[in-house]
Amino acid sequence: FAGLRRHGLVKSHRGPGGGYELAKPASEISVAAIIRAADDSHDTNKLGGNIRRQRQTDPSTEILWEHVGSFVFKKLEAISLEDVITERSDVYQKTFRLTE
Repeated sequence: FAGLRRHGLVKSHRGPGGGYELAKPASEISVAAIIRAADDSHDTNKLGGNIRRQRQTDPSTEILWEHVGSFVFKKLEAISLEDVITERSDVYQKTFRLTE
């Protein structure tokens, strides 16, 4: 929660009945913003970052994963926390152009 708080996505309340609440409406918080805040790193546009640190890859594979990560993050910017909470599968289909 510390990363979420630092990124202004949640605010905390101390004492009895304390805890966390959203700092802004769920419709204004993207899934990408949540992932960035939870990761709280300077290089969050690369989803494969942790994997690359664990093992060496050849440069062409690394470039591929950087592009995949960038593509996914751009798509996740279009999906809000509210979309996830209300299970807006229409938003997912539109964002990722899924067909049934």
